[in-house]
Amino acid sequence: MSRKTSLYWVCVILAGLVVGTSLLAQDEPFRIRVDVAAVSVEAIVQEQSGRALTDLKQTDFEIYEDGQPQDIVYFASTQTPRSILLLFDISGSTESQRPFMIQAFNVFLALMRPQDRVAIASFAADLQVLVKWRNVEGQPKEVTVPATGFASNVYKALEDAAATFKNEKMRKGIIVMTDGRDTASLEEIIGKGKVRDVAEDKQFQKVLRNIKKYQIPLYFVAMNTDRNRAVTPNDGEYDRVAQTLGAAAADSYLAGVRIRMERLAEETGGRILYPQTLPDVAPLYEAIGRELGLSYSLGYTPKNRVSDGKLRRIEVRVRRKV
Repeated sequence: MSRKTSLYWVCVILAGLVVGTSLLAQDEPFRIRVDVAAVSVEAIVQEQSGRALTDLKQTDFEIYEDGQPQDIVYFASTQTPRSILLLFDISGSTESQRPFMIQAFNVFLALMRPQDRVAIASFAADLQVLVKWRNVEGQPKEVTVPATGFASNVYKALEDAAATFKNEKMRKGIIVMTDGRDTASLEEIIGKGKVRDVAEDKQFQKVLRNIKKYQIPLYFVAMNTDRNRAVTPNDGEYDRVAQTLGAAAADSYLAGVRIRMERLAEETGGRILYPQTLPDVAPLYEAIGRELGLSYSLGYTPKNRVSDGKLRRIEVRVRRKV
């Protein structure tokens, strides 16, 4: 049994000179003009779910030129720069979690590498970009956190956050600190008297499709879910659903919020974490570092040594027994 993964992007280098970078569909070839003896290829490899493969060996790769297999003469894994957006929820439902979010936020910033780029944003009703894209070394030591907002537009904020990557060329990821509670979705539940299943939620399915188009992994630090509920005097959203539809519906509401975050993480190739304490956040950053920071460099000498000026088709395939 073998598993074939999709190639996310390939940067082709001829004689040490970068000649092209392309974002590929799963089966789309990358065409270049080959007129030198050695060809180097850099590849980032993902499963169909979008999750990066970080433990591949040379024997897992195959290179083809015009359909003919080539001998790989060089192989190495390399650390690649990343563009990370740190996004945190400042809506009223997360106010009790604010100290934890700020601490986690500082942990992520401290662990980022000098070659990485970072932007910082918050959201309640709308997305606010607090720090625009810049190198980690140029980050301000302190960021002013906006006042608590009175609505939470989670899904629109995620779409707007993804759009900020328009000019970022490095590997991309969004780290979201939120409880996932969307005000519009809550009001719909109260108004219709029903907690909808994810599969029946057409609006969420539309959001999911839109976010997937950006091909940016979402990594959630999910707070106050049904799996890690905070001890607070009250829980406004939960209490509203419980008072209107009953405790069972309120439990279903919390589970639905969590499941939607899980789907967003899964479908974009990210992860979700349910931290109880600050040290619980570290494994998520370690996973992000592995998945967003690793690429593979491969080299081959073309078997066809004819210098005829014609374009050749280069394909990198990954097959691995599982």
